[in-house]
Amino acid sequence: SSHFPRAISRRTTFRQSAMWGKVIRSPKFWVSAAKSYMVNLAFVLSINIPLNWGKEAIPFLAHFKGDMALAFVNSAFFCGLFTPLFSSCFIGKGVAAGKIEPPDRDSVSKSCLRCCLLGRGLALRCIFLSLFDVLVFGGSTIALGKLICGSDSVCELPVYAFLAIISVWSVPVQLVTSLGNFTSVAHLARERFPTCGVHLAASQEASVSLQAA
Repeated sequence: SSHFPRAISRRTTFRQSAMWGKVIRSPKFWVSAAKSYMVNLAFVLSINIPLNWGKEAIPFLAHFKGDMALAFVNSAFFCGLFTPLFSSCFIGKGVAAGKIEPPDRDSVSKSCLRCCLLGRGLALRCIFLSLFDVLVFGGSTIALGKLICGSDSVCELPVYAFLAIISVWSVPVQLVTSLGNFTSVAHLARERFPTCGVHLAASQEASVSLQAA
């Protein structure tokens, strides 16, 4: 009898992995994530370039005053804030047109993120993703930076190197943020557009017919 709950747990974990994996394999997800990345990167660079104009170097941690630590935290925060604002409408339209397949209902209902993200509206998604990105990505980056710098009182980088690093660093932040928002919007849009399944089936049939021809 002890094996039964364990089997259910493994099945639930598999379904959760399958749900996220299905989103990651979707070309529409990558298009949405790329667009969001470009918007957020443009915002990050438009803030950090003027702030550091004329400087040769930027310190990693200087009491969160014009340092890299503050820039990383701000970048994480605004990624979580802007991604739902700029991309949710387009994702919803994709679901309505049958171009984006919503996640499995059962997987969403059993997800640990159902209450705080997957079943929430725009405002709560922005709040959750902003706080999540700051705590997970911003916090871990500051901790790693302090570990690398150690007790060195002067730990800094050339401004151009910092801009290159934050541009690359923003990629995983954006992918995780877009993954959560894309899945949530696709799930909620199914309720707003109940005929999306019909459109999706028609789209898939047309694609199969073209391949056969």
